[in-house]
Amino acid sequence: MASHPAADSGETPMMRQYAAAKARYPRHLLFFRMGDFYELFHDDAKVAARALGLTLTARSKGPEAIPMAGVPCHSADGYLARLLRQGFSVAICDQTEDPKLAKGLVKREVTRVVTPGTVVEETMLDARKPNRLVAVLPDRAAPAAERRYGLAAVDLAGGAIQVRELDGAAALASELARLAPSECLLPEPDPLPPGARSVPVLPPGSNGRFALSHLEPRAFDPHAAHARILERFGETANAKAELKKLAKELPLGAAAAGALVGYLEEMHPGAGAHLRPPRSDDPEAWLELDDAAIRSLELVETLRDRAFEGSLLWTLDRARTGAGGRRLREWLLRPLRELKPLKARQDAVAALVLDETLRVELREALKEIADLERIAARLAAARATPRDLVALKNSLRLLPRFEDALRGLPQEVLAALRERLAGLAPLADRIEAVLLDDCPLAIGEGGLIRDGVDAELDRLRGIARGGKEWIARFQAQEAERSGIPNLKIGYNKVFGYYLEVSRSHLKDVPAHFERRQTLTNAERFVTPDLKEREAEVLGAEDKLHALETDLFHALRNEVASQAQQVQQAGGALAELDALAALAEVAARNGWTRPELSSGRRLAFVQARHPVLEASLAKGEVIPNDLALEAPRGKNGREDAEAPAQVLILTGPNMAGKSTYIRCTALCAILAQMGGYVPAEKAEVGLIDRIFTRVGAADDLYGGRSTFMVEMAEVAEILAHATDRSLVILDEVGRGTSTYDGVSLAWSIIEFLHEGRARPRTLFATHYHELCGLAEELPRVRNACAVVKEWQGEITFLYRIVEGPSERSFGLHVARLAGVPKDVIERARSILLELEEEATDRVANVSRPPGVQRRKRRKPTQDDGQMLLFEPTPEEVDPRVKALLDELRGLNPNALTPLDALAKLAELIKKAKGEA
Repeated sequence: MASHPAADSGETPMMRQYAAAKARYPRHLLFFRMGDFYELFHDDAKVAARALGLTLTARSKGPEAIPMAGVPCHSADGYLARLLRQGFSVAICDQTEDPKLAKGLVKREVTRVVTPGTVVEETMLDARKPNRLVAVLPDRAAPAAERRYGLAAVDLAGGAIQVRELDGAAALASELARLAPSECLLPEPDPLPPGARSVPVLPPGSNGRFALSHLEPRAFDPHAAHARILERFGETANAKAELKKLAKELPLGAAAAGALVGYLEEMHPGAGAHLRPPRSDDPEAWLELDDAAIRSLELVETLRDRAFEGSLLWTLDRARTGAGGRRLREWLLRPLRELKPLKARQDAVAALVLDETLRVELREALKEIADLERIAARLAAARATPRDLVALKNSLRLLPRFEDALRGLPQEVLAALRERLAGLAPLADRIEAVLLDDCPLAIGEGGLIRDGVDAELDRLRGIARGGKEWIARFQAQEAERSGIPNLKIGYNKVFGYYLEVSRSHLKDVPAHFERRQTLTNAERFVTPDLKEREAEVLGAEDKLHALETDLFHALRNEVASQAQQVQQAGGALAELDALAALAEVAARNGWTRPELSSGRRLAFVQARHPVLEASLAKGEVIPNDLALEAPRGKNGREDAEAPAQVLILTGPNMAGKSTYIRCTALCAILAQMGGYVPAEKAEVGLIDRIFTRVGAADDLYGGRSTFMVEMAEVAEILAHATDRSLVILDEVGRGTSTYDGVSLAWSIIEFLHEGRARPRTLFATHYHELCGLAEELPRVRNACAVVKEWQGEITFLYRIVEGPSERSFGLHVARLAGVPKDVIERARSILLELEEEATDRVANVSRPPGVQRRKRRKPTQDDGQMLLFEPTPEEVDPRVKALLDELRGLNPNALTPLDALAKLAELIKKAKGEA
């Protein structure tokens, strides 16, 4: 907990100075420099005290008291990082002149503004997560349900401004989930008439995920925004033509990009110097993953506690650098869809898998590389420190190692990366020539610039060094002259240089010693000669530090002129690190290179869930097979031998159904990242989008129940799936009544099989009635999770085999979960009663045009699984029907007792199969 010095009372010039600075940044917390502290006042102090756990005090007392809180300047970055993580933005008002030299009020100015999406300091960022700023512009002229959105996004480390336009709130929510921005810019909402309710711009699920910054509507004005982009990036005729084309094709997106660039220029003048012109983002180039898929497949964090450990990224991230980790994350959330670039990336990974020596060499060298992308961003924002430049120089010195290692490799991707690493040796030489290797972190402390760089600097250093040597000699001389053996010379900021004499030798103090301070066990003195030399030394040191600062700034500006080249090299190293990480995971775990094609087949032999494989001991993960293939349009095969398009998966809870369907999606994503997959063999016909309906969650903010959320996600799937999509549905229909649920599930499967898209589909369910669809829909197959039952106990085998499950074993699972025995026994008796009631129930389900009436499933033995549409005994077995027909044809009044006994014996033999 930080404290701060007391402030003087009353309305003062300094407080008027504070008010003027605050008026310029009314929506930011204002850190106001006062001595060695940054102070906050009024509501800012209350907010910061709550957010940071500071002591809230007051400036002055009584009714005029002003709430006040503060943090030490030397540890301000830690407090800033905590505020940024909570979504706050901070304006920092520094003292811009030395208080000792100030005449009257010390000058203060806002020297920087720190916002969640524009911060570049390494101490305030997560090294392995991107830090994105996005701007969103809705088309408010359209109804909310049909609204189109323009979106622009940038990560200052990468420098690329991506522009898109999205139809509907669901598409916007998915894109925001993938981008995971730190800050989102929105136009201020229009004033509402009395009693009217505002319509939120962002989807409800976005609340709390990132900081919101509202800009004046004119910031998003299309004409002004387009002009801003042209002025900033339209350096050539071709560039201007491209930007005008962008504004014409994506007017909302281009306006959002203009607002984003304007915000960057206001918050960080010069920070966008390394940015590249806005470019449209082609959604057709990527496998699309919406918010539901990212969450339910646990790609970057777990569902239960939002932890990194246990996610797919946790399994994959063996990158040696933070930039490599960010690149892996990007590839995971945006897998490729086009075959040519995908195979090129896969070839690069394969080369590193096969050449262990090369892979190890590259990964060892990468450990010594700094985050060049983020250093480039700090260079552009004039926030790079001396140590940043030294780290940059050391990293650039390593680039020839990478060039040599990659020389002559035939893989297209690796050859291109090598070219991006060339040409930066002169920049390393320039930094080497100016900066010392052991620079301090901060500017202004000295020890930055090498000797011989500047003649005036060398002269001042000579004076400072000579003065200190004189002071050392002076101490020895005065000790000898005075006869005080323990005479010491010290220094502090209040008194400067002084001579310290212990009390036992005060009687020996010469007359020319001038007393300055009395301590408990000593006294401090000065002499005219010491004061004269002090002025010379300190004056030289002040000039020395100021000159060093100027020389460093000049060097930083010189290096910043090549920020784009540094960023380009940093991006190449990040990509190389990500490729090597994918290769390392594949080689270490024995994964397989998948066969990629433009077909519709998806098949894995002995596939293993990648996260479970990383979490469990070797051999504990049970592998399983899968084969799905979507028909090509309406001309796909419809006979009994047609490939499986829809797989209905039944079986008990905890038996591995969800693991199986998630494993399929994760392996497909790994393949389209360009990586290997945990299987003995894999065939992947490229997927355009993965849809998931997994797990249960309501939407309290949006006023939607669990079932409503489920149906909304199903509606999205049915409306947008194509024959290249992969659909994963887990227990659809369970959120309503049993009859409604099974009817919906039934109809959904029919639609996916018979509809326009016919996507590859995995459908896990406890509705065993659905298994009958495999007998009447040619591309539907049954599979089940195998369970071994012995003497009332069950063992999960985690194997997926063909055919429907016998039952769900729900009571067994409840017992394993610790449900009391009395409850289990009562449930068993209720189940038996319900089964008896359902025995005579016959289904009468209407069929869609062209689909034959359902053939009822033949149950195995009495498996204790109640069916909603229970078949009658004669429907199950034709022999039963024959026996019943024979019984119905008998006339008991025409039979003698002997004939009746003989007939009964004959029927018994037939029933036993002996006749």
